Amino acid sequence: MLHRPSFGVGLAVVLALVGLATVPATAQVQTGKLPGRSEIAEQYKWNLGDMYADAAAWEADFTACEEGIRALTAFKGKVAASPEELLKFLTLREGLGIKLEKLSAYAAMLKDEDTRASAPQARAERAHNLGVQWNEATAWFEPEILALPEGQLLKWCQADPTLTTQMKSVGEAMAIGRTFKESLQKCLRSLEIG
Repeated sequence: MLHRPSFGVGLAVVLALVGLATVPATAQVQTGKLPGRSEIAEQYKWNLGDMYADAAAWEADFTACEEGIRALTAFKGKVAASPEELLKFLTLREGLGIKLEKLSAYAAMLKDEDTRASAPQARAERAHNLGVQWNEATAWFEPEILALPEGQLLKWCQADPTLTTQMKSVGEAMAIGRTFKESLQKCLRSLEIG
């Protein structure tokens, strides 16, 4: 499977668990309840300002991602035409994926600061929906690459070393197999070898 943004939820969960594990338990022991965010020392809180200075900065990246997703769909039917088109697509997809990960991680962490607040929940939902749009906009890519003639990608990569570094996720799809039978055979071979 090709790289799909995980939208930072895993990162947010890990950071939340690490943060909660380091909070002194004295307040909970003394009162019998978890302290509110305002009762926790700053040193134990994440600083979302390191990701986005304000809501306007997040919205600007959100808008840029919406525009980028539209740009990705314009490549449908074209990436197999030339190594240049493939490289343009992969470069755009990678940069957009990083931005989308950041948007999603920020939204998830903001939501987790106070799960009772509806505005952060709405922001997290918007980020999630953007991720769905991303998946819809790029769903055509793997089948288009897998339809290339055998060895075509290798020839392109040999001709353009820059393309080679962008092909990491494409290699995963190519390794799976072009058909179910080929994929199953590769799986069985790996069991015999491993």
